[in-house]
Amino acid sequence: MIIALVLTVITATVTASKGTNNISKYYYSIDNGNTFIESSSNSHTFSNLNGGSYRIMVKVMDTNGKYSNIYVVNENLANTSNLITFI
Repeated sequence: MIIALVLTVITATVTASKGTNNISKYYYSIDNGNTFIESSSNSHTFSNLNGGSYRIMVKVMDTNGKYSNIYVVNENLANTSNLITFI
């Protein structure tokens, strides 16, 4: 039996320096900023993606509730698959 698995993920990792206040939250978007996922981690993985173009947006918030600028990266994913054979 041969099963083809399509494994398409994008992991965004943020390297940010604090200003006057510490960083308290990270926000990640993969839908052009329509929605953001809030996280306390500087890394987030978007999974179960189809091949195509994605616009990743990231911003951070400090302990006073002040947001950073939004940073944008465009990423292209190919439709790739890994074949696994069960004998």
